Amino acid sequence: MLKRWIAGVLSCGLLLGIYSVVWATPLTEEGPAYILYWANDGRIEEADSYLPRQIDRPRAEKIWQIFTAIVPGKQLAWVQEYYVSGPENEGGASVIAIDDELREWQLSIDEKSVDLQSRLDMENLVFVLVHELGHIITLNHEQIEVDYTDCDNRIELEEGCAREGSYINQFVRQFWTAQMVSEAEEESAEVLHSRYRDHFLAEYAATNPAEDIAESFSIFVEEEQPEDCQVSIAEQKICFFYGFPELVILRSQIRAGVADL
Repeated sequence: MLKRWIAGVLSCGLLLGIYSVVWATPLTEEGPAYILYWANDGRIEEADSYLPRQIDRPRAEKIWQIFTAIVPGKQLAWVQEYYVSGPENEGGASVIAIDDELREWQLSIDEKSVDLQSRLDMENLVFVLVHELGHIITLNHEQIEVDYTDCDNRIELEEGCAREGSYINQFVRQFWTAQMVSEAEEESAEVLHSRYRDHFLAEYAATNPAEDIAESFSIFVEEEQPEDCQVSIAEQKICFFYGFPELVILRSQIRAGVADL
């Protein structure tokens, strides 16, 4: 059983109340240390770096190995870059689309914020990585329409319009009111979580709808299916994912990968 925990995952901005991914962009010579890898079929090759000696390369590559061990081939193929930041970074993990069609993604992580000394450390890291995978699953080209003129009644994102049957479109319609979306733009996650305590599985999930669905996805993978989905809205969010057979299969694949670590 993984621990319900997330450390330093970067908060994301909202457009019309919805999520926009944040990326720690490789900086100039005056910026922090980083190593940028190209990724292909789970293998990585260094593409660029700055002050790489400040980065624990073996640990950075171990993090990638854990990611590839738990993420199945289809989803892994979406991740085309792996960006590791140095000690000056604020910590955490993030993802961003690196093409205009949302087909190729970058996983970014501050390796100094990750401990790998114990099984618990690894489980904590897995939770963060599954959370980031949740963003890719809900914001990729199969879920979001990039070219559009009007979203009509669909959720509008910075990346485009959520497709009618997309996970995030259904999730937001079911669990977020327009008032909650508006409040998330003005209030902290702590305030919103306190105000709607039975709505969220963790305080961080109250940051905005996209963090909510990613956090809920990670807990869906982590925990057993609730015996009663009607206990709270928070529990309903776990049950939400069981309505998609492909996500149930993905859950089993990830859990099998975790068991083999």
